[in-house]
Amino acid sequence: MVLIATVLWIAWSIVDTLLIFSLAGLIAYLLAPTAYWLSQKKVPFFKRNLPWGISVFLAYLFAVGIFCLIVLSIAPAIASQIQSLTTSAPGYWKSIESSFGKLRIWYLRLHVSPIVQYRLRHLAVKSAKKIMPVLSSFAAGLVGGIFKLFSALVIFLLAILVSLYILLDLENIKSYFFEIFPGDWKKDTENLSREVGRVVGGFIRGNILLSVVVAAASYAGLLFLNFFGIHFHYALLAALTAGIMYPIPFIGFWIPRLLAPILAFFQPGGWTAVISVFSVLAGVGLAVDYWISPKVLGENVGISPLMVLLVVFAGGELFGIWGLLLGIPAAAVFRLIFVYLRKRVTI
Repeated sequence: MVLIATVLWIAWSIVDTLLIFSLAGLIAYLLAPTAYWLSQKKVPFFKRNLPWGISVFLAYLFAVGIFCLIVLSIAPAIASQIQSLTTSAPGYWKSIESSFGKLRIWYLRLHVSPIVQYRLRHLAVKSAKKIMPVLSSFAAGLVGGIFKLFSALVIFLLAILVSLYILLDLENIKSYFFEIFPGDWKKDTENLSREVGRVVGGFIRGNILLSVVVAAASYAGLLFLNFFGIHFHYALLAALTAGIMYPIPFIGFWIPRLLAPILAFFQPGGWTAVISVFSVLAGVGLAVDYWISPKVLGENVGISPLMVLLVVFAGGELFGIWGLLLGIPAAAVFRLIFVYLRKRVTI
């Protein structure tokens, strides 16, 4: 217990370093298959395989090229929609004020009794007292978020650099790691590491696939509304937000599906546009959640769809957002480690 407490204290003290190396390991893991595939290709005229260093460099170049292609293809449309949203924000705010004004006039015409008016005012004041601290903390967090964004960018760039060193020295790192274990444990440990890699990689690939499916299906559904005369100007922005936030259970489902209908309210179509946009985004999310997600994640991480749901609920309740994000792969990895130790340790 003292050893575990010491390790946890050290890990807490160097959390940024651990974050950099964890992210670097993830990047190296995702690029390693491409580097291995390239290293098995013959070089023209020389009739020999590509050197490992060149294969790693080409894998990074390929990943950067794909990323730049995706960004350049959608960045102009996203920038245009964000600019349109920023320009239209004052008009949206005036519409909100007008709606509240109409609601107040309607309330005054009801001739509500003084007792009910007093109760409503008391409820409004009480709600405002609770909401104002939340808004203040949100504003403070928004200012601090700018510095956190810069820090996250620095961490990401350092992680890319570290991942390059990891890939270049990958075989030596593997040999150093497996030398820690006794000879009769070594083979099982190698099998365990491959299984853990398969589980974690399957989880990452599964979430990437699901995010792409959600974004593409949401965008297609929002464009399909044009045939019914509903033109949602922020279709691409809403679809990308839904896809990016999809891996975050519950929160990632509701935030884009509540914000997009609010924007649709201020565009031609009124409540029809609101209901239509919400129906498309919610329908896509529910279809992926109940028919695609349990099957994809369950097959990739090796646990049943029912266990996926159980782990998501339990992880979110125990560890918050990190439990929601990492609960599924953590449960699968713990299952593999338990099976491994059960073979090796007797009580």
